[in-house]
Amino acid sequence: MKTKLTFFCTHCQYGGFEKVIFETVLDGTPFESIYDAREWIDSRISEFCDDFDFELVFDWVVINFEETSEKISPVKIKKTISGKLVFKDEKTKKAKVKKTKTKKVKATEIVPTPETVKKVDYASVWIDPFGKSYKVGFACHEEFASDWLRDHDIETVDKNDKKSFGVYHYELLQDKGWARILGWTKTPTIVLPDKITPKVKTAVKDYCLSYGLDFPERLKS
Repeated sequence: MKTKLTFFCTHCQYGGFEKVIFETVLDGTPFESIYDAREWIDSRISEFCDDFDFELVFDWVVINFEETSEKISPVKIKKTISGKLVFKDEKTKKAKVKKTKTKKVKATEIVPTPETVKKVDYASVWIDPFGKSYKVGFACHEEFASDWLRDHDIETVDKNDKKSFGVYHYELLQDKGWARILGWTKTPTIVLPDKITPKVKTAVKDYCLSYGLDFPERLKS
């Protein structure tokens, strides 16, 4: 018997992102668990970058693996979902000098520009249903969600990853009532779960207050 493996990679490409779903049939001893499948992908991810001309891969997730009698086939693309990455940066301008004349005094006023205004480094976080915040690195919400679920709810992970088309692990965490805040965008992007607990609401408001941000519309009532 052989192993039929389906997985996806999310990567950046030419100012956009792609979620690429792959499929392959492998010879040899069939995988016994999802960890065997992940190990196989982990050891070959750099090859996929070269073979399919990927610039940067953020994550890769096993969708499904099963024993099969099909013929051996190389890794091939089954489906691609694309989107655009938009990061709007203010154009750098030279400081403008505005002269104000009065009868007795000549004053020079310096108008603040992006060069003179201190850039705010917003924190990227996960907030659990009890209002506890967990800081994460740049674009690391999926990695945190995957690690947390494997430590606390491996059954949900296994059920999801064995489906023909699973979802991202961060979506599984949101389904459990977690909120996430993407701090690397110009104005932090706040993603709220369908059901918001009072403690999540308070934690998100505290985050907004700490940076002088407006509350999301769903939290204003």
